[in-house]
Amino acid sequence: MRVRARRMGVTLRHVWTAEDDARLRKLIPSLRMKRAAARLGRTYSAIESRLSTLGITTGYHMSADEIDIIREACGRESVASLARRLGRSYTSVWTVAQRLRQT
Repeated sequence: MRVRARRMGVTLRHVWTAEDDARLRKLIPSLRMKRAAARLGRTYSAIESRLSTLGITTGYHMSADEIDIIREACGRESVASLARRLGRSYTSVWTVAQRLRQT
């Protein structure tokens, strides 16, 4: 099917919209890419590629509770203090805080 579609000049790609990007930015801090892909109706590779295009990096994922703690304490508590409290590295907490500020 894909080969025939390509021969006919038809692409089967789904164009990313601003709404899709916003949903992806919201999902990625708390979900693994595989689950985000399922929720957005995209492949894992499509999610990985789009994150790269948007300049979003992923690492070890935090739980929803950890993200809520960072969201609530952001601006009131230092990143270093939050990292110690959560048992996470400074960089991982800082990265999540930056992502939350973008949304």
